[in-house]
Parts: sequence; structure tokens; C-alpha cells
Amino acid sequence: MTTTIYNRSCYSLLESVTEIDDLINYALKNEFTSLGICEKNNFFSAMVFYTACKNNNINPIIGYESSVVINDKFFPILFYPKNNSGYIELNKTVYQKKQFTLQEVYDFSEDILIVITANLMQNLQEDVINNLPDNFYLAVAPENNITNKKYNEKITNYLHQYPQKFLALDLTLYPTKEDFVAYKCALAINKATDIHNTDLFFQSQAELKDREVLEKLFDTQYLLNNDSFCQQICLKIDELYSGLPAYPLKDKCVNSQTYLYNLCFVGLKKRLNDQYKPEYYQRLKYELDIIFKMNFEDYFLIIYDLILYSVKNNILVGPGRGSAVGCLVAYCLGITQIDPLKNNLYFERFLNPERISLPDIDIDFPDNKREEVIKYVINKYGADKVAHIITFNCFKVKAALKEASKALNLKESNLNLLLKCVNEREKLSLIELYQKNNRFKKTVEATTDNRLLFQVASKLENLPRYVSLHAAGIIISKKPLNDIVPLIKVSENNAVGYTMEYLEKLGLIKIDFLALRNLSIIQQIKDNIPEKIDIYKLDLTDQSTYKLLQEGKSLGIFQLESEGMIKLLKAVQPQNFSDLATLIALYRPGPLDNINQFLFNRRQKEIKYIHADLKPILQETAGIIVYQEQIMAISRKFAGFSLAKADILRKSISKKNVTLLQGLKSEFINGCLNNGYNRETTEKIYQLIEKFASYGFNKSHSYAYGFVAYIMTYLKAHYPRQFYCASLNNISGNIAEMTAFINEARQYGLRFQKANINLSQMGFISKDNIVYFGFEAIKGLSKNTAEKIISERSKQGVYQDYYQAIRRLSSIDISIKEISILISAGCCDCFKLSRKTMLNNLLETVRYCQLIRKVDGSYDESLAAKPLLEHYNDNKMQNMQDEVKYYGVYFENSPLSTARKKYRNCIVSTTDVKINQICHFVLKISNIRTIKTKNGKTMAFADATDECGAVKLTLMPNQYSFYASKLKKDAIIYIEAKKNYYGDYTVNKLEVVEV
Repeated sequence: MTTTIYNRSCYSLLESVTEIDDLINYALKNEFTSLGICEKNNFFSAMVFYTACKNNNINPIIGYESSVVINDKFFPILFYPKNNSGYIELNKTVYQKKQFTLQEVYDFSEDILIVITANLMQNLQEDVINNLPDNFYLAVAPENNITNKKYNEKITNYLHQYPQKFLALDLTLYPTKEDFVAYKCALAINKATDIHNTDLFFQSQAELKDREVLEKLFDTQYLLNNDSFCQQICLKIDELYSGLPAYPLKDKCVNSQTYLYNLCFVGLKKRLNDQYKPEYYQRLKYELDIIFKMNFEDYFLIIYDLILYSVKNNILVGPGRGSAVGCLVAYCLGITQIDPLKNNLYFERFLNPERISLPDIDIDFPDNKREEVIKYVINKYGADKVAHIITFNCFKVKAALKEASKALNLKESNLNLLLKCVNEREKLSLIELYQKNNRFKKTVEATTDNRLLFQVASKLENLPRYVSLHAAGIIISKKPLNDIVPLIKVSENNAVGYTMEYLEKLGLIKIDFLALRNLSIIQQIKDNIPEKIDIYKLDLTDQSTYKLLQEGKSLGIFQLESEGMIKLLKAVQPQNFSDLATLIALYRPGPLDNINQFLFNRRQKEIKYIHADLKPILQETAGIIVYQEQIMAISRKFAGFSLAKADILRKSISKKNVTLLQGLKSEFINGCLNNGYNRETTEKIYQLIEKFASYGFNKSHSYAYGFVAYIMTYLKAHYPRQFYCASLNNISGNIAEMTAFINEARQYGLRFQKANINLSQMGFISKDNIVYFGFEAIKGLSKNTAEKIISERSKQGVYQDYYQAIRRLSSIDISIKEISILISAGCCDCFKLSRKTMLNNLLETVRYCQLIRKVDGSYDESLAAKPLLEHYNDNKMQNMQDEVKYYGVYFENSPLSTARKKYRNCIVSTTDVKINQICHFVLKISNIRTIKTKNGKTMAFADATDECGAVKLTLMPNQYSFYASKLKKDAIIYIEAKKNYYGDYTVNKLEVVEV
């Protein structure tokens, strides 16, 4: 049989456009029993390729291309592990280095087959070639160009001398000749250039070649050598297996199961305040039995340990997330904070005893503390056993079009026409877009360039572009990771060289360490509250908390701040925690369609159910199936299913697993009939489950995230000053968000002040019901300067007056420019001088400070007379403009609020307005753009702002022609407008306001 071994795939990032499916289809078409892949400097494709080959009865030949250094020049060399031992050896070696000397190549064991490429062969001396070890092979080039023919002629002596050692080596980089342009574009994208750049080298004739073509390009002997080469290779990567490390116990006389058992029952006793509740003890024993049967005790202990570390080190941990919240063991260990029995949450949704799968406990940490916990885990279990997980950033539709257009050096106008046809929310591929969107198809077919762009972009779409780290996933292994998988470095972090979906097969359990900004905010609020507060023991019936929710005042609240959710809160008027969790589950793309029915049902005195036995299960959610757990409860109640089987049914319907469903549906129907339900009711119940199974949300997850939302709302209701400070500190310079927070905070009576040189810190702080801006919020002031100002103040005391402040700031190398910023931003208003006075006297004051400074850095005021200050009056409007310039917000009455006093019934941008409602605004224009209508008339769109946010305005042709001369950037305008269907405002009347 014939085969090829030097195929590079798209996992050699942007150096090939061949996909794994292309290779498999190629092998099947040519009836190859073996097939090789050889990536450049990585093993990224190994598991994908290995799995695909095994599924198609093909022997996977996995290679690694590296370089040999000879006389400071680099030449390609190929490594092919014969077996798992060779694979592990190569993993360990390539993690440490990317290039080798010839001597280092000799040091590889015989478990690795090494292929000398044509480029390298030509740079080896004769005695080296004659003395190569048995595991070395040499390359014959395909005779498809003059260069290759000359090479083959040069090595004729060796071909006769070592006929069994030469392999037919043909590098492939793209599936077909038609993909050559796409390959060229990939290389150009990699080098941030276009395909016309003469510095790029493109490998021609590097397509996948059928057996007949190979037989013309290579002597039969060398093709047979390829087969013999492949027959030596037998990889069984899927048999490499690690599993979790054993949790290190201090007491060697106790095993992990006993330790976990004891921990759980001690924890349960604390949770129940020493009360005995038999249902809890029975559930805990049941869960532990399953965990022990599955040998997952160490997993729980590892999670428990890192939670314990976090608590001891004042790192706030989220209340849980996902199905783990339904696990009583996790609740007893402090991993989760929601009582699963009290809230009807199911363990089987987390660990199904009828279908063993690895557990998945995801943990939320404050976004500024996550790395600290990961470092703890690395230190505890070893850097060789803990690693991040890689992900591939792939070309999406728009990116593929944009990058292909740049690489082809095509007109941007043509690209824009295509991009306008793409709606990424539809999630259509380029091929699907061409088939379903007639406008897109016509644009593609309009020009030769567009057809070429479409062809190339379609090939690039979904190809991996670069490697990054999984947002949360961390692997903890029992064995050193490079005994199982390749490791790479990504941003100085160790990372597993395979993506997540292949790790479970190798016994590598992922733990998600998620960074949640909202936990950072909660922690900051807690740190600034005078009294101690346990956020996980809050009163869940607090009326002031629900009042905020009912009023839709959810700005800054986790999961609740979108416009749609605010409307839903106002419509539903949540009365209890269950209502809040239900809203979080409902407000998602699928279930959104059920919201009107949900609202209708809530208004009814009595909801009609298909059967009365549904009422206890569905009354919590107004008669609608919202949660996956409700589907499980219905299956148990009506069909007599165990919760484990009920979960399998739920998942099978959701995933549309036809094979499983055939038997399960029959079991469900028969179970209902056997339990006394008639066939009509049974059929209706099953249809109800089918309808909602795809939309059902994990109740455990909804309760956990509902709890975070409740905690934040509670803190906002009871500690608004601390809430707004913490929230503002986490906005990171987003002016629109900051303005919204400040305006809402003012409704609570909070006052905001500019940064104060003697009070402010880096971020926002509150004092005596006043919130002071931090130095970080001042545009143009560096972090280094802010730190110097604070450090100097902490060492030497407050800045006492203007002269002393300038002297001290100068002495710590604060530039005149940055001192000017401090003055203009109002930081020095505490010195009771006008800003204009301080600015106009600044240069002379700095010179004076330099004159009285002695060599040792001290100051002697007797050395020069203190200059007299020339006093100036401030321009109030100028000061306000400076404040907006440096902070992005107004502190005193803004020009807009002054202008608003002239008119009646004006509202601000954040006011809740209905469609077609007539409104009056005072706004500042920030941007204007005009377009031509089909009739050739001009209309305009304008962006305008007030102190609370932004408003989009539309001026139809008649209005625009009348008001065009008044529409200028930064103009303050009064308008009468009607809210249109799209949420913008159509202007009826407009006038410019002079302030």
C-alpha cells in the first residue's frame, strides 16, 4: 500500500489550510491504511487526527517538525514516535526546546523515528550520512520540478547504497490545487502583509496527491519504504491516562473516603445548627455512596481545600454555579452556599449514577484574586501537574472576509458591500449565507474579485488562527502532565497542548476557576462596611431589596442590568427569591418566547394544568416549565422514573438523541399508564416535556446566580455609598457607565466631589456621605504620578498650602504638565485659591522651589524671597469644561441642567419611555451623519448626550432641511421628539439653546 507522511494541517497555524477532515477523506479515497501528519513545532493536531484516524480504521502516523542548527543555519528535521514511549519522550523534549544540534538529535531513543529532509541532507557531510543510527531515514524528493530532480541526482550513490532507508517525502500544505490561493493568503495573514510581497515564499505543488500521481513522482521502492516505515508505528495515545492526584492527607492512617465522610457530616451539623433532620442525613449518605463508587472523593477534597485556602486568605468565593449547587456534599463542604434540599435541587443533575461521567465543579473568584488561587494550586500539586488549557482563536465569517481581502489586496469598498450582508447573530457560515441570502450571493457574483474573496474566505473560515488560554479551565493531574499530553508556554503559563474536549478521555479533570468582577465589587463593599456581614446568611425576605428590584433599579446588579431585564423586573414585580431566580432562567434567547405566557399566568387567580399533579412541580414558575429539574420531577412523578433516568431523558430530548429516545419515550408512556394516568394525559405530558426540554435551564445555576444578584441588590439597598464606590472603581474609565452610576447615586442623596490632593486615593472613596473621585479617574495623570502623590502624603502628611504642595510635588519629580492637570481637575481647590491663579503662577512658583532647594534635597526659604501671587478670577464655564475634560462628568450644575430650567416637562435619557410617546429633551450633540434617501433627499442621524446617558436622534428629510444649519457638534439643543419602534427618537421640533 502507498501512503504519505509529511502532511501539514491547519494546526500548523497559518502555514497550511488543510483540515483534518480533508486528510481523512484523502486517505479513504485512496484506500490508505496509514496516514501521516507532521505539524511544524507543535502537536496541536495529534488528538484530533488520532481520533479521526481510529474512527476510520486508519493507522495514525503523528510527526513533529523541528529544526537542526548547522553553522548557524536552520534545517527542517522530522520526528515520528513509534509508540507511546517515543511520544512521551518527544513531548518532554519539545517542551524544552524548538531547535537541536545534530548531536542532540542522536540522543533520541530508538522509540523515535527520525527523517532527514532534503534541505538537511544537502548540508550533511558524507561520513555523517554513512554513520546514521538505525532509526534515521532519508528523504527522496518528488520529481515535479528541476530543483528536486537535481537533488535526487546528487544523492544517487546513497539511493543505491541504502535503498531501504529512503522515504518518499512530499510536503503537503493545502488539499487541492484550487486551494493554493487560500494557502498564500494564510501565509500573508501570518506575516501581516499581502500575497504580492516578494519576501514571502510559497510552496507550489503542495496539494494532496492521489495514489496515481504519487506513483509517477516517486519510484515504487520508496513508496513501499513509506509503508514499511508506517508499519513500525503503533501509537495508543488514548491509553495514556492520569486521573486526579490523591489529596495529601496529614493523617496517614485515614484514607480520602473516610476523611471526606467525616468532613461532610461535621459540615452538615454546622449547616443545620446541630438540628437533626433525617432527610438531610439520608441524602448525604446517598451522595457519598455514589461519589465513592465513582472514586471521586479526591476531587471533592481538592476543591474543598482550595475553597478553604480562599476563605482563610480573605478571597471571596462565589456561592456556586452550575449543577454542582444541587450537591449536598458540596454544600456541607462550603463549596456551595445554597441548600439543595430546601430548594428542590437534584444531585443526579450533577452526578448521574446511571451514566458515569467526570464531575464538573466550576468556581467563581473575584477577578483580581483568581491568579492567587491558581498559584496556590500549582504550589501544592506541582508545576508539572497543573496547567491551563489552550483554545484556538478561529476565523469567523467577518474576520475571514476582512483578512482575506487584505491578503488579496482588494478594494475595501467591495469588502464593505459583502460585510453589510452579514448578520453574525444568524450564525450562518459563508456557504450557508451564499445559499440563503440572495443579496449576499448577488454581491459575490458581481465581480471576479468578489468571487475570489468568497472562495478564499470560505476556506479560511473556522481555521485556527492563534492559540490563547481557556478563560477559566485548569487541569490538575496525578502524573506529570507531559507523560500524558504535550505542554506549551502561553504568556508564561504552562498550558496543555490539546483543547478541552480531548482531555477527559485521558483522565484529565478540568476545574474552572472563573473570574467574576461582581465578586470583586462585593468584596470591596464588605471591606468598607463598618460592621461585619455574612453575605451568605442574608435575610432573603428583605423588603427594601425587593423594592429596588420591583422599581427596576438594577444598575450594577449582576445579571439584571440590561434594558430588557429591567422591563421584566418591573413587569413581574418579584416578591421572593424564587421569583428572582425564575427571571434569570427566563431571560435567555429561547425561553424569552414564554415570558408573555408567564406574565399572563401570574395574573390569573387559578392556573389550568394538564393534570393536577403538575401543580406542585410548576406553581413556582407560574405553570410553565422553566427548569430542567422540573422535567426530571415530572418524569419521576408521572412515569416513576428514577431521577437518574429522568435526567437521561431530559438530556436526550435536549440533544435530540434519537437512538436513546426511542426506548425512553416508550418507557415513559408505559410508566405513566402503569401509574394510573390515561393515554391522552400521558401524551400531553410528554409533548410538554418535549416542548420545553431544549429551553429548560439548570435550576441549580439559576439559584446560584440569583443569589449573587440578590446579595448585590441587598448591599445596594442598605449600603449605597459603599456600593457606588465599589461599582465605580470597577468600571475602568467607561464614561457612559460612570455617568449613569453617578446620576443614580445622586438620587440616593450621595454627593460627588472632584479628586482632592489631601483626601483621594487611587480609586473612589466615600467620606461623610461624599464620594471623592480617585486619581486614576483623571485623564492624562499617570498611575505612577498618582502613586507618588499618595506616598508622599502618607510619609510627610497633608499638603498644607499651594507653595508647599508645589515644592513637594516638584521634589518627587512631578512634571509641570501633570501639576497643571491636578490644578485644572480641581484637585488643589482645597488651597482656597482660584484655579487660574494657581495655573498662572505655577511656572514662577516652580522656579522659586528650585532656587531654595539645597544640594542635599532640603529647602531653605531664606535663600530667595517667596514670589507674590497674582490673583485671577476663574471662569466658571471654563472650570466646568475642564472637569468634563478630565473626569468625563459634571460636578456642579451642568450647562444642560441650566438650559433645562428654561423649559417645562423635560426628561433625561434614562427615563423609561414607551414607543410613540412624545418627549422633550435638552441634549448636547456629539455626532451627526447624513444619508441620501431613495428619492435623493438628505436625512440625518445624530448622537446626543445628557448627564445620564446617550440618545439617538433621527431627522427626516423635511426636518433636516429646516434644521440643518442648527445641527452642529457640541451644540446644546432642546427638542420635541417621538420614540420610534427601534428605540431612537424622531425629531419634530428643535432649537439651539444659548447657555
